[in-house]
Amino acid sequence: MTLRAVLDTNIWVASILWRGRAYRIRDLAERGVFTSVLSLPILAEVTRVLREHFRLSDEEAYRWHCHIGLISEIVVPTRSLNAVPGDPADNKFLECAIEGGVQYVVSRDEDLLRLGQYESVQIVDDVRFLTILGQIRE
Repeated sequence: MTLRAVLDTNIWVASILWRGRAYRIRDLAERGVFTSVLSLPILAEVTRVLREHFRLSDEEAYRWHCHIGLISEIVVPTRSLNAVPGDPADNKFLECAIEGGVQYVVSRDEDLLRLGQYESVQIVDDVRFLTILGQIRE
């Protein structure tokens, strides 16, 4: 069974803008080493952040929107959660993870990382996820 993971907005954005660990994670998803699982609210947030915070053109942000959608399995969460009291907007990552039956949420967000785990989903940073995949290369 292929490993399944939800990537947080900060991982997607970093994978697009810089060539570090997040870029390696996106590359591994593109190559099918693991399955990226996504919901439309996450995809919309990535697109909005690229446009509003990093000033990508509408066209470039839309190209990334399409690309991320193509390399990911899109799920529609059926449960609303209240698991991240420090930042309720982060619940969408856990809702997606539960619906998508993933093992990991990969994030750099302290509100998520502080949880460590939610139900059967482990919440890890990009360093730990690359180690889990056996792909850490410094």
